[in-house]
Amino acid sequence: MLFSIYKTSGHSMEPKIKNGSFFIASSIPFIFRDPKAGDIVIFKSENKIIAKKIIKIISNKYYIEGLNMSDSKKFKPIKKQEIIGKLIFKL
Repeated sequence: MLFSIYKTSGHSMEPKIKNGSFFIASSIPFIFRDPKAGDIVIFKSENKIIAKKIIKIISNKYYIEGLNMSDSKKFKPIKKQEIIGKLIFKL
């Protein structure tokens, strides 16, 4: 995926990404380097595209969470192969 536009649904990434707002994500940044802690990435879970922040990386597993801890579902660690892209621009 070079670039794709996504619309958020939910409050788990607020205040950085507001519910109903749009952002652009791309897989290009990960051609040149691996994802790192602090990156906001998108991945597929339960047939939905999800955006979350990488909080730590242990043994090639990426631990992710939403920014709004009162409204963020817990996710199991994901692998690099599951990451679709990185948030590169909020609209």
